[in-house]
Formats: sequence, structure tokens, C-alpha cells
Amino acid sequence: MTGRLSSHIGPIAGALFAAMVVIGLCGFNPLESLILILRSALGSPAAIAQTCNSAAPLVLLGLATGICFRSGVFNVGLEGCFVLGGLAAAVIAGHCSTLPAPLAILFPLLAGGVAGSLWMLVPAWLVVFRNLDDVVTTLMVNFVALDLAAWLVERFFLAPGSANSATAMIPAVTHLPDVGFPGLNLSFIISIICVALYAAWCSRGTLGYETRIVGWNRRFARATGFGVRRILVSAMLLSGGIGGLAGAVHALGTVHQYVTGFSAEYGFLGLTVAILGDNRAPGIFLASLLLAMLVVSGIGIQLISDVPEEVTRLIEASFIIFASVRFTGFGRRLRNWREGTAR
Repeated sequence: MTGRLSSHIGPIAGALFAAMVVIGLCGFNPLESLILILRSALGSPAAIAQTCNSAAPLVLLGLATGICFRSGVFNVGLEGCFVLGGLAAAVIAGHCSTLPAPLAILFPLLAGGVAGSLWMLVPAWLVVFRNLDDVVTTLMVNFVALDLAAWLVERFFLAPGSANSATAMIPAVTHLPDVGFPGLNLSFIISIICVALYAAWCSRGTLGYETRIVGWNRRFARATGFGVRRILVSAMLLSGGIGGLAGAVHALGTVHQYVTGFSAEYGFLGLTVAILGDNRAPGIFLASLLLAMLVVSGIGIQLISDVPEEVTRLIEASFIIFASVRFTGFGRRLRNWREGTAR
């Protein structure tokens, strides 16, 4: 337990220390900057609500990434699932204004999940059946998804009179309602439910067990009768569906439309969340809250001080760099698995 805890704290502490050193060298007070970030992200009920809302899609994307990590697939394509899931949710929500609130919210959420899962079909086929590199394949389809989303909006779903590429604002009935206290919307509750389901899937689910075995040793899994291709495709489609759901909750809970710049690179932050969280449900949840604090405080600190937004970007980048230390163990296992498969 102590070793596992230190493996979580080590990269976080190292990233904070490195960022504080650089901030000090840039002429700012590191401690003051850290206090400002905490005040911006947690200094009021409204700030806490905004932080939790920003954490929700990161939680879902971290879970989606963790699912593929467990199967031995390095899925970098969740940015595309997030974007297309958000677009699908925004479009479907625009046609749900006459439905009762539960259905008006449920249908767009389902649409986002289905869109993300369908988008993952092509890279899943290329990776599993054509043996293409998973990193390159899933990374490249992100750019296709972004261009496809922009084309769909411009061609079919552009809001009348919009100055940029954006859909119409979704009806109020499709907004995720506030829960607990004002500003904290249902997206955070959805993310907590998904964390619990992910934990159960990992520890008790049949597919979760099969995914772990395939991720550790594909040759062994195949020799003992596991349907390796079925498991890998199922894991990638499930990952894409959760990534699309993340886009949907972001659209219904925060942005209330699809617009250019819809994702603040959430798909890639989800990768960092999964690595920092060691693919475990509690770790992913806590890492998401940590990164959400940085996302929220980026603009907030400019309103209350002369510290630039780049300070939070620096800390965020430090987390990504130090998270790569955690990835080395997974990368080594993945290389061993591939070499064993090739022999």
C-alpha cells in the first residue's frame, strides 16, 4: 500500500517542485502562485462547482484511456471521440425541446456515447485486424475527426448568423441540471457513477478480467482460448463510447452547443489522468480533480493578480512530463508483449 501511494505522490510532487522552480526563475513567487491557483479553483462555492464540472469529462476520458491501457492498446484517439460525441449530443439536443427533461437529457447523452463508439470502429479494425501501430493510428484519426466535425457544422448544423463554426444553443430542457448546490451540474454525478462502474468492471466484470489478461500477455490469452480480437475490439469500442459520453456531458453541462475550440485538448489530458491514476478508479478520479483545478485556475488567476495564465500551463505540462515516468513500466510491458507476440 505504501509503495503504491508513493508511486502516485512521486510524479505529482516532482512535477510541482519542477514547476515551482521554473516559476521562481521567471520572477514570480512560487508559493504565492500556488496559493492563487488554489483560491481560483477552490476559493468559493462557485469555483468548486466549476472545478468539479471541469473534472467530469476528464474523469470519463481517464476511464476510457484506462480501459485501453488494460488491454495493451495505447489509445490516443479519444480527442476525436470527445469532439464527435459533443457534436452529436448538441445536434440531438436541438431536436429534444418538446421531450420531458429526463428523456431530453438521456437521448443526447446516448447519442454522444454512440458517436464516440462508432468513430472508434475504424482505428479498432486497423489496429486489431490490420496490425497497424496503435499510437500512430489512433493519433491520426483525431485530425480527421476535427476536420469532419468542422465540415459537418459548416455544411449542415451551422447556427444562423453565427460568426464562427458553431451549432445553435441547445434548449434549456436539455441542460444538465444543478445538483447539490448552484453551479454543480449532473455531469459530476455521472462521472462518479462511471468511476464506480469502472471499479466494478475491473474487479468483477468478465470483460474486465479478459481485458487484463490480454493486456498482460496476448500469446498466453490466445493459447488458453481467449477471443483476443473480440476482447480488443470490445475494449476499444467501449473506450470510444465513454470518450463520446465525455463530450456529451461537456456539451450539455458546460458549453451548451458545439463550437470551434470545443475541446481544450481534453482527450490528451485524459491520457495524463490515466497514467497518473495508474489506471485505477480512485487514482483517476483524484488526478482528474487535480488537473481540473489547473484548467479552471488558468483564467481565474489573471483576474485577481498579475500572474500570467501560462503559470498554470507550466504546471500542467510538468504533470504530463512526470506522468511519462509512470508510463515507462506500462511501455516496457507493452513492448515485451509485442515482442512475445511476434515470436
